[in-house]
Amino acid sequence: MAFLVYLGVMVGVFLAALHTPAAMADLGLTCTAARPYPLSMIETALKKFYNQTQGPTSWPPLYRAGWDRPNYCAFDGNEGAHPPPAGVRCFLGGGGGWALDPPKGIGGLIFLFHISGEARGPLPEEFKAFTNPDIIQLSGNHITGPIWDTSEACALMRLDLSHNEMSGTIPPNFMQKNLAALNMLNLGYNQFDGTLPPIIGQLGVTASLILRQNKFSGSIPDLSHAATLRHLDLAMNQFSGAVGPWLKELKNLVWFHVDNNQLNGAFPELPPRLSRFSGSNNGFEGPIPASVGSLGYLRYFNCTNCNKLTCPRDDMLAHLDFTTHCGGSKAKFAKAAS
Repeated sequence: MAFLVYLGVMVGVFLAALHTPAAMADLGLTCTAARPYPLSMIETALKKFYNQTQGPTSWPPLYRAGWDRPNYCAFDGNEGAHPPPAGVRCFLGGGGGWALDPPKGIGGLIFLFHISGEARGPLPEEFKAFTNPDIIQLSGNHITGPIWDTSEACALMRLDLSHNEMSGTIPPNFMQKNLAALNMLNLGYNQFDGTLPPIIGQLGVTASLILRQNKFSGSIPDLSHAATLRHLDLAMNQFSGAVGPWLKELKNLVWFHVDNNQLNGAFPELPPRLSRFSGSNNGFEGPIPASVGSLGYLRYFNCTNCNKLTCPRDDMLAHLDFTTHCGGSKAKFAKAAS
């Protein structure tokens, strides 16, 4: 319990620094309209989350602490009288700009953090009232069902639902008011399916976009809007078609994983700061662009079973720590090792 209390305090201090009106404007947040749902729906969502995911019977005691209280949120500004349960902070008022209603602040649910591994069941639809949180971290549980309506979220910086059993499609209005704020989106290791809606290509993700090991299909949308993206992991899905020229526009991309999909067509130009490429078990064909051999940060190139690729020069990638292609004798060793 002490760890969760410490975590809550530290996250709260960090978020307080971010949630001044000036900081919100600098981040391009759009929390300027009236609250679309009543504050009471936040309490309802949290109580349903506790009950629908078997909180009273399955959650470990450390994560269950405080969830049996009648109220979770200090919407009167008095957290001493209404302390939050483990893994939650929801607050309003108190005279500081960061905890007020929009447009003066973004009070309400500030964060929800639950990684016990024992949350089991669907998320309540009332999660749509979580319009202002910075962090929702529910990874490594047994959460089922679809993602909730995120169309009114406007300040969410980190959403991690990875390693669950969630399913369904990503709706076309996903994060429509949160395009500039999101820093990390991790939906990996679930059972989501369908094509990615065009709005995914508008997310200004600044760090990581992870969709690994789902059942997404269709083409990969143009992601060049996420100009500062560093980690892009789309591996182990059913994406098809060619990777577009937008890839080379991601000037800060460091890792790009698309292995075990159904991609084909010409091998794409890679971005200048890429250090790791993993594209095994796809149908890329033709020559690997000569520019790949001159990428100064590239250290790892794995396209195992990409048997239709050719090399402009046999030793073009021989200087890499690991390569399956264009490495002369090193490529042969890499193939044997893989």
